[in-house]
Amino acid sequence: MKKDRSFDSPPYTALYVSVLLVVTLTLFFSTVSAHQPSNMELSYDPIAGKLQVNIGHRVGNISSHYIERVTIRRNGDIVHEENYQVQQKRSGGTFQYDLSASNLG
Repeated sequence: MKKDRSFDSPPYTALYVSVLLVVTLTLFFSTVSAHQPSNMELSYDPIAGKLQVNIGHRVGNISSHYIERVTIRRNGDIVHEENYQVQQKRSGGTFQYDLSASNLG
């Protein structure tokens, strides 16, 4: 009697399922490995009404892992929010926002 060596046999099915599970979990955890910025420095010029934000966020790939959103609040209210899809540098980025009195409402 000849042994069944097809991929439908139990040992191969278990191996296939195990490999598929490892690949799936690896892909899942690589996409959810977000981390907070390491530091943030704020500088405000009241005459020009400009806020400069330097954010330290070291990453390996600036297009797949990046600073996604910057939210600026005053007294708990959101005065500006901006979304990003790429980071300026591997070490983070510098952002400038117009927060003059006319833009704050």
